[in-house]
Amino acid sequence: MRRSSPLSIRSASHTLFHSYRNSPHIQCEIHVYNPQHNFVAYLKSKGIVAQAYSPLGSTGSPLLKDETALAIAAAHGLQPADVLLGYLVAKDIVTLPKSVTPARIKQNIDGALAAAKKLTKEDIEKLDGLAAAGKQSR
Repeated sequence: MRRSSPLSIRSASHTLFHSYRNSPHIQCEIHVYNPQHNFVAYLKSKGIVAQAYSPLGSTGSPLLKDETALAIAAAHGLQPADVLLGYLVAKDIVTLPKSVTPARIKQNIDGALAAAKKLTKEDIEKLDGLAAAGKQSR
């Protein structure tokens, strides 16, 4: 069994109940346009850590230009990427943004942690609602 793989609730249940050992984490695409609220809640209920790959979207993604993310970033003196990563960190979701340079990796870590501390409950609710407002991408 692969330890990190994109799964649905159905296949995660199958994996949990038909394997010799439980996987402590599952990697899946999670970001503000694809938050997978129900799936993340299910994983948490089973003691499994959700890992978000592509938390900033893919190349050319509209996430970094989203009006809500931009407004929240401006209000807190953050970059949009900080808000998008910090949103997931604040929700106890491991974020795995793609980066190969040490400077960018440090910037992602520092920005995500700063944003997770600064985001308010209202900010999180606004970001949680982006997909439901018609921006769901999957």
